[in-house]
Amino acid sequence: MIERALEVEAALHSLRAVGLWLRDAARDGEFPYEVAFGLDLAVYEAVENIVRHGAGREQGRHASIRLRLRSDGRRVEVVVEDDGRAFDPLSVPAPATPQRIEDVVPGGQGIHLMRKFTDEIHYRREEGRNVLTLVRALPPRSEGA
Repeated sequence: MIERALEVEAALHSLRAVGLWLRDAARDGEFPYEVAFGLDLAVYEAVENIVRHGAGREQGRHASIRLRLRSDGRRVEVVVEDDGRAFDPLSVPAPATPQRIEDVVPGGQGIHLMRKFTDEIHYRREEGRNVLTLVRALPPRSEGA
């Protein structure tokens, strides 16, 4: 069992601290590379979306982002909370698949990547906060591990 928590300012410079926090949790939890990579990408995209689109500095206060990671050996769950504008990423339709490389538009792929690199995504609005839960299953451990 592993549990971790982190609170950061809703700013681009916080992405490094989030990445290091997640790297350390993945190491301590002995997550396989593909799980650690997928979670890192999904959490990065979630936090970046909050910073860029949802977390304005309304009424002179500094917005913050709270992260909690929990793993029970069967799955890893990362909860990302912020007090920005209400935004349900599950309401965003999947982008159309480009037919040619020239049709690829930079940006706008964050939610798609979160879906691709997690097994479950849940969203709720609770007490004025966005609560996004990203879940990734862990492969069964072998007897010798």
